[in-house]
Amino acid sequence: MLATAFGYQVTSFFAATSRCGNPEDLKELIDVAHGMGITVLLDIVHSHACKNVLDGINEFDGTDHLYFHEGTKGRHDLWDSRLFNYGSHEVLRFLLSNLRFWIEEYGFDGFRFDGVTSMMYKHHGIGTGFSGGYHEYFGDGSDEEGIVYLMLVRILYSIPFVLLYLPDRFSIGK
Repeated sequence: MLATAFGYQVTSFFAATSRCGNPEDLKELIDVAHGMGITVLLDIVHSHACKNVLDGINEFDGTDHLYFHEGTKGRHDLWDSRLFNYGSHEVLRFLLSNLRFWIEEYGFDGFRFDGVTSMMYKHHGIGTGFSGGYHEYFGDGSDEEGIVYLMLVRILYSIPFVLLYLPDRFSIGK
């Protein structure tokens, strides 16, 4: 994670921030929590990534669309970041392997996805309110590829703690 960025501007998807100590410290923290019967969730960002080209995955292959949508569709202007192309098999492999890494390497029990609204809707929740009508949630503004990605996460990992559909009990992102 880029320490000077606003919010979650992820640059290192497979590295814990040093704010958690070294990797062994984080693993020990999770083990101790498990020993106390505490479920440990990782607050993960798969809704967008840092646009930096020197320390992130943006333009990794010299193009703007290896992991992200091409052109303006691949940019979140409000967050000043890049938006993943969930319709790409390579993006799905990258993001799903990222989740597997955190489960297998560190022992996390599940995830809280940041920016879910941005993943599920083409308008990213910007300037749009939800009054409760199904047409608002499942209409033309829905990003089917993003929704399918979240469904894949739930199905492939059978994780009971993927926080997506519990807005009355948990914050699921903006």
